[in-house]
Amino acid sequence: MKQQKNKPSQMIRCVSTSVLALLLATLSSNLLAESLQDPTRPLFQLAGAPDQSEQGLKLESILVAGKRKVAVINGQPVTEAQSVNGARIEKIFPDRVIVLHQGKTKSLSLITSVRSVKP
Repeated sequence: MKQQKNKPSQMIRCVSTSVLALLLATLSSNLLAESLQDPTRPLFQLAGAPDQSEQGLKLESILVAGKRKVAVINGQPVTEAQSVNGARIEKIFPDRVIVLHQGKTKSLSLITSVRSVKP
């Protein structure tokens, strides 16, 4: 009789422990993800390079593969003719993006060097 009363409490304890472990694992993975940095983000600003944060537009990466051209600006993937934060994407090049922002044409550049590789 005593063992039958013990089994439900053991099961509840086991389930509670499992739920707690799952909750802790989820929380720790979220904290780890928040601390990761974008590996393509430049470590420093080069002298003479425009400070894109003042413009409200930050070019983070560019992908050009055949006819497909995608830029990531302010964390948002965009293609030519799309808009981000009030700026229209005019042209995407392998090393820079031309945007029309507040009536002015601006060039957003990647600081890292770019080289073409033929497959």
